[in-house]
Amino acid sequence: MEACISQWWSALGDSELTVTVECRGVVAEAVHIAPGQTAARVDVAAPIKTIKLNPTAVLDTHIHPIRPTYCQIRPLSRTRDVFPTDRQIYGMTLTYNFTQKDKGVVRPYSPWLSSVLYESAY
Repeated sequence: MEACISQWWSALGDSELTVTVECRGVVAEAVHIAPGQTAARVDVAAPIKTIKLNPTAVLDTHIHPIRPTYCQIRPLSRTRDVFPTDRQIYGMTLTYNFTQKDKGVVRPYSPWLSSVLYESAY
């Protein structure tokens, strides 16, 4: 929060001002319920003063883990995809089959690969 207090440009001379600022609210973390998990704990804190809560929840994202139906590992181009020590680089192609009955956005996400796909030293 930022509060800016200033004197109007046409008001000459000194001014007195008394300001009282009161902030309140709650602090809570985002909740993620994993597939197969029936409940999740939500820790809520009101660091300034005690307040009354009326909690509600909205489920806006559906995560459905799937396994690949086919996997193929093959050597990549011999002219381009070779380490300086003449070791071959291999590629793995995974095939996933799924159907989506309801409207929505499909966003593939692989947390185990996210840190290495585009961050590889090679």
